Amino acid sequence: PGNEEVLPGQPISERERALVESPELLESYGQKLFPLLLVVHASAINASVRQKCLTCITQVLHFYPTSSIEAFLRDRPLAAFISPLISLREPAAAAAALHMAEILLTKLPHVYEVKFLREGVFHAVSALCAGEDSEEGDVEPVGGESNSATAAAAAAAAGAAAAAAAAASAASSSASMAQTSARRTSRRHTEPGLGSSAGESASDGVPTSSGANGSGNGGSAFSSLDARRIGKLRRSPAWSRSAVQAENVEAAVSAPAVLTAAGGGGFLATHAAEAAVIAQASRFEALFLKNKPSLSETVAAGEGSNTLRTLRTLASDLVDPTLFSTLNPKVTLSGSLSSLADVHALQQLAALLEQHEGVTTFELANSGLIEAMLAYLVAGAD
Repeated sequence: PGNEEVLPGQPISERERALVESPELLESYGQKLFPLLLVVHASAINASVRQKCLTCITQVLHFYPTSSIEAFLRDRPLAAFISPLISLREPAAAAAALHMAEILLTKLPHVYEVKFLREGVFHAVSALCAGEDSEEGDVEPVGGESNSATAAAAAAAAGAAAAAAAAASAASSSASMAQTSARRTSRRHTEPGLGSSAGESASDGVPTSSGANGSGNGGSAFSSLDARRIGKLRRSPAWSRSAVQAENVEAAVSAPAVLTAAGGGGFLATHAAEAAVIAQASRFEALFLKNKPSLSETVAAGEGSNTLRTLRTLASDLVDPTLFSTLNPKVTLSGSLSSLADVHALQQLAALLEQHEGVTTFELANSGLIEAMLAYLVAGAD
């Protein structure tokens, strides 16, 4: 990905060949529809529509000629678009965002290395690899050489879960057909008017308060048991090991009740997709972060860009009462206000906001400036 040239011997479709041989078609398509795709993705509620938009955007970036893609993306905030997608708990969206980021860093590393640092893309990838976005913190971080095994094992778990769910569905269908046949036979051999409605219900074998399992009051208890089993499975170390060791997958999905009655198939499929995204993020980190020690150390320390460091300094100066500022009761408000530390910090902040690049959302949210500004504005209100 990231190269519009197709590798020799790699089979391609007629559509791909047309895009490669006629780049002007893709340029026209991208210039007209790319902004629309971004707007539709931002406003669409349907997950399928959003995912199709991400797919189209990724394909445009993949096939767009490297010689003209910088001009095409110059005024488009694509880095700000990618960063929140990686942080979302939607594996499909995160996978597409990681693919876009890889393409951009391959084609335009001199541009998007800085943009990704400022918009928090690298920080989001590192957090994803470290497992900081885990819902309960019960799944061990996945990284290093086990990433491929993780994705394969997770996919195998999803396949086994789907197979178990299909088998259970078939068995349930067969049982339902047998119950229907039994009811018909019972009605055929029962004399009219001899049985009450309750007796007919009992003779037909129709459960009065059961769920899909057809076992009287066992339906609710069965679902409760399944929920407890899934919770226990998710919290157990065996679940984390099963994501790395393929031989444990069969044991992890060997309980059909957990997979079918309580939605265990979807549960395992979701974690399979999450494990695949973590593996993709680890690959991205190895390609674009680990091989650059200075960038990797900056991201690991949470320092970020120069603008982020400047904002943190301004936030500190704004609320420090020991400095020569209006917050210091020993300072008299006479003379030039520009000499006061808090006023000077506000002037520097205004200058930063007036610049073309300005301040990104990630930098503002992680600088502590918002909290410092609030504390500064309400200082002395008591």
